[in-house]
Amino acid sequence: MDSTLLFVVEDAFQLSSIGCTLVPGPSMDSGIDVRPGDALRLELPDGRQMDTQVAGFVSIRRTKPEHRRTVPLTLPKSVQKEQVPPGTRVFLIAKQIT
Repeated sequence: MDSTLLFVVEDAFQLSSIGCTLVPGPSMDSGIDVRPGDALRLELPDGRQMDTQVAGFVSIRRTKPEHRRTVPLTLPKSVQKEQVPPGTRVFLIAKQIT
């Protein structure tokens, strides 16, 4: 199964209304199309892997132009921020075309 590294988690936070949010999120300049429902593989720093999916995105207004253009993504509410420590690598799992 092909996968593409989207980003490495710097921080995660939990919002009761939307669930676990991963920062920084995928780059807006990467050209990679990421949508809600897309399959993800999380590779934790200890080597364990967790498969999940994109639940949505969080819009954050950047006040300084030198900030990276990224979009934090949210995971399903069943995933807690403690399960996704900093250093976790987030991969987009390639969609199979049939």
